Amino acid sequence: MKADELLGRRIRPWWGKSPYRLITQGVVQGVVAGFLIYASIQVRNGAVDVGAFGAERSQAERIALIVALLASVFLLYCLLRVVVGLLDLVMRRTVEGTVIGLAERQYGDVLPPILQHFIWSRGTDENGYSRQDRRRTRVQLTLHTKAGVRSWTVRQRIANRVAEGDRVRLTVSPLIGYVSDVS
Repeated sequence: MKADELLGRRIRPWWGKSPYRLITQGVVQGVVAGFLIYASIQVRNGAVDVGAFGAERSQAERIALIVALLASVFLLYCLLRVVVGLLDLVMRRTVEGTVIGLAERQYGDVLPPILQHFIWSRGTDENGYSRQDRRRTRVQLTLHTKAGVRSWTVRQRIANRVAEGDRVRLTVSPLIGYVSDVS
């Protein structure tokens, strides 16, 4: 049994997310990482007076180096998001099958119910406010295709257009499994 069959979702980063969202988030976060790298370089080159902050020059340079290295790794991650999003915009495939399941799922819902209760149910706090289960939900569409049983995370507006037993054709991006259309 594969992990995605057990969990009901793929163990891939960004699975089911829109390529446009990946690109936008990657660009915005990449700009922030680029600014941090630029600021760190300015501190290392002495363009910023760190004496005003009460820090020694060598300590500020070490901190700037660490920030620059971490921001560089994060910038590479952002670039990967943009590349994956762009690839998934151009590479789409069509999957045909019969809907065998349409369910709302929550994070960690594969755990036994008693364990879910202990992890996510909070009861009330000392002021009487409810701390109920607030896990994010998603809609999982499961199809029986020629290649076997496959499932995708879909938006609610797509889930509203299908019912169990319907024969459907999905337009899916291959890398992140984003369902852009159903007919």
